[in-house]
Amino acid sequence: MKILQIGAGNFGRKHLRVWQGLRQDVYVADKEAGCRAWCLRNGFAADRITAEFEQFLPFVQAVDIVTPADTHGVIGRRCLAAGKHAFIEKPLAAALKEGKALVQLAGAKRLVLQVGHIFRYHPCTTFLKRALSRRSLGDVRYIFGHFMGFKRMRSDVGVTHTDSIHYIDAINYLLGESPQRVLSVQRDCIDRGMEDLSVTFLFYRTTLAQIESGYHAPDQWRDLTVVGSRRTVAVNFAQNEVRVFHNRFVKKNGKVLALHNGIERPAIPSGEPLRLELEAFLQAIQGRHRPIADGAAGVEALRVVEAAKRSAQLMRVVPLRLGARLKKPGHLIL
Repeated sequence: MKILQIGAGNFGRKHLRVWQGLRQDVYVADKEAGCRAWCLRNGFAADRITAEFEQFLPFVQAVDIVTPADTHGVIGRRCLAAGKHAFIEKPLAAALKEGKALVQLAGAKRLVLQVGHIFRYHPCTTFLKRALSRRSLGDVRYIFGHFMGFKRMRSDVGVTHTDSIHYIDAINYLLGESPQRVLSVQRDCIDRGMEDLSVTFLFYRTTLAQIESGYHAPDQWRDLTVVGSRRTVAVNFAQNEVRVFHNRFVKKNGKVLALHNGIERPAIPSGEPLRLELEAFLQAIQGRHRPIADGAAGVEALRVVEAAKRSAQLMRVVPLRLGARLKKPGHLIL
């Protein structure tokens, strides 16, 4: 398939590596001369590299947009309007209104729109999703996670928009619903005009979730813990590791007892999430079905991010749509 990747920066280069491994016919567009030079040094022909993405739109079937978030709306609209299936790295757009417009346009054009919510494709998330569908954890009471680490700060959006959104979407996916209310505390510690520290609480129908993200913690924190009434699962995404704690509380003779029944460490299949999600994009185009990280998922994540921002500004809980159930991926009507 002929694919145009727009953006060849740090993360865009990982996309290009995967596309090469998948043996796709790739064109590349980037306004930065240094990025175009990198592409040339890494095996891409000069006549497949351009500064203006519109030059190659007529020759491709799909686009992969890996540019700053504040460009997703404009670039996405142009590509969808040209009749191209689109993979857009998360967030779907910088603003909810833009994201909704992209979803509406993709639907009108009957095109596949996939968002780079990569944790939906992580093998550990697959394990969690299956465990929850089988109710092996019992009732899910609490979910908490940390997406933190000392790294370069993005200049297009704050840390809630770029890092917390990973777990916002992952938890929406795991529970099959959006939160009803949001409470968030955000801080701009470096005084650069956008938050670099964020703690957000998501109130689902019966589950409380907490997400902490930021640029200041040492090392790399990529963990998510799902606490159930029968078992608890702790995930380390960076290590592709899952621990199942057979611990639970029981009431007996008017007392609450804590039962410790050991830890299980199931084997988790290997698989690069980026490769898995780009493979899913190709399969969605070929089969014309919605990927599990479709445009609707991207919109719901943006809805929560914007509610979190309002909560932080107002210093109070902000309501969302009550009990919004997320649509299951289905076939597109062609």
